[in-house]
Amino acid sequence: MTRTTGRPARRTLSVSPSQVRALMDRQIGHYEEPDEDSAPSAPQPAPSTDSLIDGDRSQPTDNPSTIALRTGAARKDPLRAEALKMFQPKIPLATAREIREAVVGQIMLVPFESVRSDRTMCSVLYRFADYVYSRTATFDPDKHLTESMIGHYLKDRERELKISSQRTHRSTLLRIREGHPDKPRPQRIPRQAPALPYTQEEWNNLRRKVRELLDPDLKGQLTMLLDLTGEAGLRSQEAIRATGQWIVLVDGVTVIRIPDKNGEFRDVPIFGLVGDRLYRFRGSKDYLLAPHLNARANVMTKLRLRAEPHAGLADINPIRARNTWLVHLLTQRVPSNVIWAVAGVQPGAGGHTISDLMTHAPTPDSRTIVRDLNYARTR
Repeated sequence: MTRTTGRPARRTLSVSPSQVRALMDRQIGHYEEPDEDSAPSAPQPAPSTDSLIDGDRSQPTDNPSTIALRTGAARKDPLRAEALKMFQPKIPLATAREIREAVVGQIMLVPFESVRSDRTMCSVLYRFADYVYSRTATFDPDKHLTESMIGHYLKDRERELKISSQRTHRSTLLRIREGHPDKPRPQRIPRQAPALPYTQEEWNNLRRKVRELLDPDLKGQLTMLLDLTGEAGLRSQEAIRATGQWIVLVDGVTVIRIPDKNGEFRDVPIFGLVGDRLYRFRGSKDYLLAPHLNARANVMTKLRLRAEPHAGLADINPIRARNTWLVHLLTQRVPSNVIWAVAGVQPGAGGHTISDLMTHAPTPDSRTIVRDLNYARTR
């Protein structure tokens, strides 16, 4: 026997969630085409933003040059312009139809990067344009994409946008605004490539030209310059401040002890004839390089100006000399941590210089590779 409870049977909803969302969108005007006879009602301006917009309810400033730029950009890339026009923003469709031409035209002025980037710019700019349109009954990028208006827009939306989203909206709007070709863009200064090291032949010729100089003072100063930078690896600013008090003796080897700004120092051993020459200045309080010059900032410039008239010395460069020393160490059986220590390279600083210089180091042959790796493995 079937038992009945007297309650009516439960009814199952036949409407899917997507249909419910579509119904809600139609109720608020999203994605719904208006009737042909109906025109979008001009929204009332909000009193809080009247002071932010000059001529708040004036018609757009139809700048002929700007219109020509936007039209020209659309003609150069019609496929991109068409894709931007097909974008469906989440704002009332009546408003979207009114501001679409201005939005698409402004985005077309921004150089293309990717479809995803274009969609992001459309989403952000349409929201901003809807905000402006609801208060001014118009949207003109040349007049409304200002710092003050962008700031007020984000201020009104700070409760619904996270801080990271506010930053994204601001940077995107500023990028769209600065995409205008008539506006100056900040110039990025490319990273300067390091000075090329001397080849062995160039280095030997440079040394020989200095030895052949008839001026004893210039010969001594250029010899010291090459010793400090090309044999001890001092930077230019270190070489002009080096004194005889930097020279010490460690296990019978001449060492230059280079202090830094933090009170620490690094030791660079100097061997052979160069070490003997530098050892003679040990303990002296005078500068090793051009001790007669009080203005130390111009020491390198003055020495190079004195060397230029002499044949073969016009290209003498302390940076190239230090880089020559670095490349030589990098191609020898010297542990990397020792090289970083004597070169004064700290983690996160100077790494690009080292990697760039390695492109100028000679590639060892197969026998050398096998020999050196076997030496490292068997130790």
